[in-house]
Amino acid sequence: MIPLLNQKAMKLFLWIVILLCLGISLLAWMNLNKTGLVTPETKSKNISGHLILDPLVSSNTPSSSWKSLTDPSIRWQVRVDLLRRLDKETLSETDVDALYSLLEHRPLSGQAENWWVVVNEIMEQMRLQAIGRDRYSKTLLVIIRDPFAPEVLRDYTIQHLGQWISPRGEDIGVPHEEDPVLVRKAVVAISNTVRDASLAHSSIPGTALNVLIDVREGGIEPKIIKKAMDELEPWFSKVIPDRISISSINRAEAISAVACLGRRKYSPIIRELAFSKEGDPTLRLRSIAALGYLGEESDMESLRGIVLSGSPLRHAAQNALIQLSATINEPSFFIEQ
Repeated sequence: MIPLLNQKAMKLFLWIVILLCLGISLLAWMNLNKTGLVTPETKSKNISGHLILDPLVSSNTPSSSWKSLTDPSIRWQVRVDLLRRLDKETLSETDVDALYSLLEHRPLSGQAENWWVVVNEIMEQMRLQAIGRDRYSKTLLVIIRDPFAPEVLRDYTIQHLGQWISPRGEDIGVPHEEDPVLVRKAVVAISNTVRDASLAHSSIPGTALNVLIDVREGGIEPKIIKKAMDELEPWFSKVIPDRISISSINRAEAISAVACLGRRKYSPIIRELAFSKEGDPTLRLRSIAALGYLGEESDMESLRGIVLSGSPLRHAAQNALIQLSATINEPSFFIEQ
């Protein structure tokens, strides 16, 4: 049995503990009212001219400002969304320097895939808003020429540089490279990656080829593109006949490129690939499509045969027939599916 005095002391002690807890709770509640909750709206705010992307970062230094972009614990969708809220007018020169330095960031193993999506958006916002426009082409050229840069980074960089030097489609009217010297250097650098033997089994040659084909429709001086394409001719002459080691997808891209360029000298090889039933499906698909531009009237019967066969390639064959018919002024062949 507990003595009466001890019971009174214990009750007093309990009351003191309860009062302390209530006091702490009240203090916390008052402090919360003063600071406010962290809501989605507070994720991006401007403090003293510096964009603070991470609400948990208290420092205004640029290295801290961009911390959330390299934080793998934050979903890449959130980081991309933060980048899409960027406003060039709120960025100081120091902020721009810090943003460009992110292109040199290399993620840890297992975190790369998400990071490259973020990098892609960084380059996109730089391009669309002309952030650091005087250094955009130069920075991307360094990445493209760097043999040690990650493949996916170089691939994305080629695409963005192509859009920067020659806006097209929805990008017409947005800022772009106006220095003709840098435009020429960009075309040369992109063309060089096509012919780089060390990249033959990467995605880069195919991407670079597509960019070169696309930029022809932009405002680049035609002779610059023609020179680049002419310099690729020796490469085409080896890749199309399969005389050098290269991935099938890059060979397929080469077939599509010569079709767009109207290089009829490759028609016999492309015809053979198109109608070879034992051939690589990807090469057959591209070759069938290419015959729409490089084929002859005698190819129409074989193309009709593919359409009628119910082959997975029938749609490509049908489109090639429509294109070829227009080319040789023949009525379009169309089959109801």
